[in-house]
Amino acid sequence: MNQHHTPPPTPPDAPRDLLGAYAIGATDADEAARVREYLHNTPEAQADLGDAAMTAALMMAAVPRRDPPPALRDKLLQAARATSASQPTQRTQPVRPPAPTLQALPKVVSPPVQPPTARARTPWVAWVAGAAAAVLLFMNVYWMSEVNSLRARQADLERQSAEQVASLQAQSDAQLAQIEQIKQAEMNEAMTLMVSGAKAELMDDDGEMRAMVMWEPGQAEGVMFTHSLPSLDDTRTYQLWLIDEQGNPISAGTFTVDNDGRATLMFSAADALDAFAGLGISVEPMGGSPTPTTTPLALAQL
Repeated sequence: MNQHHTPPPTPPDAPRDLLGAYAIGATDADEAARVREYLHNTPEAQADLGDAAMTAALMMAAVPRRDPPPALRDKLLQAARATSASQPTQRTQPVRPPAPTLQALPKVVSPPVQPPTARARTPWVAWVAGAAAAVLLFMNVYWMSEVNSLRARQADLERQSAEQVASLQAQSDAQLAQIEQIKQAEMNEAMTLMVSGAKAELMDDDGEMRAMVMWEPGQAEGVMFTHSLPSLDDTRTYQLWLIDEQGNPISAGTFTVDNDGRATLMFSAADALDAFAGLGISVEPMGGSPTPTTTPLALAQL
């Protein structure tokens, strides 16, 4: 007895594989229902359906429309007339077959277009993601290099600034030391003059000493020390005068005093100080004057 093996039924297509046919209306009612259920339960499949519809539209737009050649039309008309002549004439109204619909067409007429799946798009997505990661990595490396360069420049500027500050501090210390040496030399010279040199005291109208001038006899250089002179504003200064035998005042220099009214002035004259008849101090405009513009506040005879 022969046994007949019935082949197993073909499993239905997966709803995902039917998206292309569904996009062009080439699914039957059962397939369309399964696709709609799949779309409802899988929201991310909407993007795949959109891709399938776009692919179908592009393929249809890429095929140019062509009219049949006139020879084919004539052949079809001749075949129709021959068929009509061979058949007996019937007076019944010819039945027009229903117009074919898209759903009635067999599947083989319009093969389903396989939509791009997620796996088909994966290489492109991976390539784009890889390119973006490479660009991001390059930008990170670039900006890290720029930051390191800026940090190096900042450190170099800070080092240069510290060196300049140290250099200025050293120069300032050297200048202060030089000033202290000059002051010490002046004090030593003044002390020497106080012991062995000549001196003159400049007195005000009240008989109070306001300054003292000391010099070595026969020399043209001298030093003056003031005591308790009033402070002046920034527009005025004190000026020391040498008075010759004819009574003409000759400027020996200008000076200012500290808050205690003290000042030190070293000066020199064209002749030995012994040749002058007197000394005087007056208040003058800042910068000094060629001749006194105010009455001298302190005088001394030599």
